[in-house]
Amino acid sequence: MRKTFFDDFKTLSKSAQNEKIQADLGDSPQCWETPEGISLQPIYHKEDAEVEKGLTAKASSWKLGQYIQFTHTEECLNRTEDALANGAEVLYFVVEDQSEWIADVLQRIAGKETLAYFFFKQAPSSNVIQQINSCDNAILLYDPFGRWVECGTPLLPNDADHYIAKAATLFVDAAIYANAGAHAVQQIAFSLAQLNEYMTQFSATFEGNIEIVVRMAQGSSYFMEMAKLIAFRSLTATMLGEYPLQVELKIIAEPLQRNKSRVDYNVNLLRTSSEMMSAILGEADVVVNHPYDLRFNPPSHFSDRMARNQLLILKHESYFDQFPKVTQGAYFIETLIRELKQSSWTQFLAIEAAGGWMQEIQKNNLQEQISLTQQNEQALIDRGKSTVVGVNKYFDETALSAPLEAREENTLDSLIHPLKLKYTTS
Repeated sequence: MRKTFFDDFKTLSKSAQNEKIQADLGDSPQCWETPEGISLQPIYHKEDAEVEKGLTAKASSWKLGQYIQFTHTEECLNRTEDALANGAEVLYFVVEDQSEWIADVLQRIAGKETLAYFFFKQAPSSNVIQQINSCDNAILLYDPFGRWVECGTPLLPNDADHYIAKAATLFVDAAIYANAGAHAVQQIAFSLAQLNEYMTQFSATFEGNIEIVVRMAQGSSYFMEMAKLIAFRSLTATMLGEYPLQVELKIIAEPLQRNKSRVDYNVNLLRTSSEMMSAILGEADVVVNHPYDLRFNPPSHFSDRMARNQLLILKHESYFDQFPKVTQGAYFIETLIRELKQSSWTQFLAIEAAGGWMQEIQKNNLQEQISLTQQNEQALIDRGKSTVVGVNKYFDETALSAPLEAREENTLDSLIHPLKLKYTTS
């Protein structure tokens, strides 16, 4: 039998390695706990591996999405043309309101192979829904439950019924939890509960196959964010297996908003690169990068190009499109996925036992959990116990602070406390 390079190295058991770590470190802390309550060990060994069928996400080729924020028709069309000509595989339009330009954009993309998602932040009209549904490569994304909980705007009678009956895709905006301050376990559990609320109320109206699109926000905890997507996909499959429907789940991953700096903001390019890598290795279906200055500057050709180029480099120069299931066999990540699944499923079941997502939101229980998590995170940053590069450590003191537009306070009466976005950076 041929001898290999590794034959010269002695195989050590996990206990033997832990003894060596204990001898070297003495009384120094060897484990640390994440905000999710998961204890991270100094080493992970093959003895930790528990091969689980379907543990990792399905192998799929991720598509490069171009973030396009609408301003006015001509500029939007120019940005669309630029994206189509420079490598974008998916157009991801963020729509603040609906107006006459929808028809112009749909006409421009009609017949193209490029898929276009229209992410609405306000309820689309029946006319807009009809226009988008009539375009074969356009998909409308609107989450009435998510919009209700994010902003505290009243959920009008039959609002969700009106949209669900007309839209071709069921959409869950899970990014709202991450951007409000939730950690990974909360994001998974609350998103599952919200999706289950939709299924409980509307599954009887679905016929045949149904496509579910979930928007996830990726933070800076590289391995945790990677494991989060895989755990979420696996648990979603488990939950949806209880419904007699053929379901196709697609995950759109994009950067977290609340951890982006307005001071020394060029570091946001580094942060989004890490976040996009975790999204790809977590096997998101569509990966959409944000312009590095999204929080404080209007859309520009330069920031669009920088965001797109980050993904082009990952895909075509770093070959991040050629390694499906790269997490398989990585003891640490597989253990992390398993622990995330266990904790998230337990919390999801607790929400269901308490009456479900809708009741927990109306009681403000989920909002309070997220608020506590966010406050704890902010306290660590303020004390310097948690490092945010370019913000509380390693920042350029000569960098100009970009103005942040004042956010209007919500004055609408509501049964719930809106989540709102919580920003950890100044």
